[in-house]
Amino acid sequence: MTSLPDSLHPSIHEKETDALQTWREVAFGRVIRAIGIAASVAYIANLLLNYKILSRELLLAYTVSYLLIMIAAFLPRIPTVYRTSIFVAIIFAVGLIASIQYAAIGDGRVWFILSVFLTIVFLGRRAGLVVAFASAIAWGVMGYLFTASILPPPEINQFTFAAWAGTTVSLFIVGITATLSIGTLLVNLSQNIKRSSSLARKSEEQSRVLEEQHALLERRSSALGASAKISRKLASLIDYQDILNALPKLLAEAFDLSSAAVFLLETENVLRLASSIGWNEQAHSKGDYILSLNEDIVGMAVVEGAAYTGSDSEIKLNMALDDTRSFVAIPLRGREEVLGALVLQSEVSDVFGHERVSILQTFADQIALLLENADLLAQKESALEAERRAYGKITQAAWKNISKSQNLGAYRRDENGLTLVPAKSYRPEAKDDGSEKIPISIRGKVIGFIDAQKPKNRAWTASEKELLRILGSRLETAMDSARLYQDSQQQAERERTIADISSQVRESLEIEGVLEAAARELRNALGVAEAEVWLNAENNSVPENGNDKNVEKSG
Repeated sequence: MTSLPDSLHPSIHEKETDALQTWREVAFGRVIRAIGIAASVAYIANLLLNYKILSRELLLAYTVSYLLIMIAAFLPRIPTVYRTSIFVAIIFAVGLIASIQYAAIGDGRVWFILSVFLTIVFLGRRAGLVVAFASAIAWGVMGYLFTASILPPPEINQFTFAAWAGTTVSLFIVGITATLSIGTLLVNLSQNIKRSSSLARKSEEQSRVLEEQHALLERRSSALGASAKISRKLASLIDYQDILNALPKLLAEAFDLSSAAVFLLETENVLRLASSIGWNEQAHSKGDYILSLNEDIVGMAVVEGAAYTGSDSEIKLNMALDDTRSFVAIPLRGREEVLGALVLQSEVSDVFGHERVSILQTFADQIALLLENADLLAQKESALEAERRAYGKITQAAWKNISKSQNLGAYRRDENGLTLVPAKSYRPEAKDDGSEKIPISIRGKVIGFIDAQKPKNRAWTASEKELLRILGSRLETAMDSARLYQDSQQQAERERTIADISSQVRESLEIEGVLEAAARELRNALGVAEAEVWLNAENNSVPENGNDKNVEKSG
């Protein structure tokens, strides 16, 4: 347990001091009021019993002491520390007076002891020690003064009624004061004991709550750590089926489960087993086991989009194992719809608490996003592959057209220089010890070969072969770029020709002139011997006479 900072200790000490001072004020108020009443009785009794032997000085002293006690008892506006000091001083003075009046046979020592006791209780230990030393010194000095005949010894018969009555009153006052003070202390002690017991019980309860919360946090931290670990492993997978196959095993190992299964929702509103571990692998292969959305707790979890355990509903789990003591069905919630559900089983009772289910639901949502991302990635790759295949076919067809239209053969470079080889069939599989054949491949389609030959008895080195492959790849890029440039030039030429023909045709405002311009420009643009433009508004058949056509023939 960590200690409080040092900066907090003064405030705690001040609170304890304030509480002690409050108790002293309350206790002193109760005691002093009772003493005030007792003092009134004692003052009157003392006057009645000793009025004959009391001197004026003693009577004045007793009267002043009585008035001061009344002030201390019944004037609460005066601060408690001053009232307490006045009261202790009066008790101490009464002890001095009693010692002078009756010497060792009087009750001066009792008043001294009472002053020490009251000082300790209401003013503190240090003040009590001071009063104790003062009482001892006063008693000792009093004895010295009597023995040295500095003070005249009292002439009193200790067996008179007055003497015994005076000491009885003193004993009564001292007893009442001590009883009230000790009683107040005991009441406060009892209250403190009860409060301490209550605080101890609360502390024990809080300790139990903290232990439970600590255990809960540990379980939550463990579950979060396991979920994060599984998520990291699954995030490294990009294939949809690989994620499904790895998920049950990772769940079973991380959460100590007896069984874990993944069900996916199909279009016919049924759940089909996609992957599992620890459950019916021999009895049911993947895809053979289905669950209805209306009959099982798994279906209810998918329909409502919320996790359900065995204690949440009366609907049971049809696929529960014999040793299963607790289970949970958790929906796989995607971005817009529920993809399926996780079905987890354990041989431990009540293992799927609210906190763990909440963590597993968050984990299941992440898995659903992973599955959706993997599916989208597969669709994108499939579309890209289809696009690559289509573009490859287009490229291959373009190169076939180029080969046929231009009758391309080969170019040979030898000691005689660069020569053109006429087109002929070429078989790259023909064996030749001195040649190295590198295919020219564009978009995955082979359109030609590089056939490099060395003189006899000279083999190709690895660096030379690597150089040939690099040159082949550069040649592939250059040839495809040249084809694309040629296609773009041809397309631009066609567009220019169409624009020129359109411009010539639009120059005439008569139909006959438009037809003549169209026939002429088509012949010139296409380079044909004859171009005809027919006009027939009634049907598509060719008219017998030539009046409805314009013909442009070569000379």
